[in-house]
Amino acid sequence: MSASALSDESLLRFYDSVGEKVEADRDLRRRGHTDFFANGDGVKKYAAGLRAEMERRRLSFSPINWLWAGMRVSGHRPDRAQALVSSGRR
Repeated sequence: MSASALSDESLLRFYDSVGEKVEADRDLRRRGHTDFFANGDGVKKYAAGLRAEMERRRLSFSPINWLWAGMRVSGHRPDRAQALVSSGRR
């Protein structure tokens, strides 16, 4: 389903859910874990699509505070994540 087809409430709920998963990963990092899920390229692209639609609709939201780009991420190469963050691309 396209983000443009979602209601404002659903759009905000999905975006907040991604932010909550990032915060859960942050808590795991504090406990010494080194493998994370919510910092991957796919999750960031998904959140970027939601964010773009929220900005288009001029909805109020808090941006996601992503984990370090250089961390090991399940199924993703940290160097690729770092390159995306450094270039500002999503």
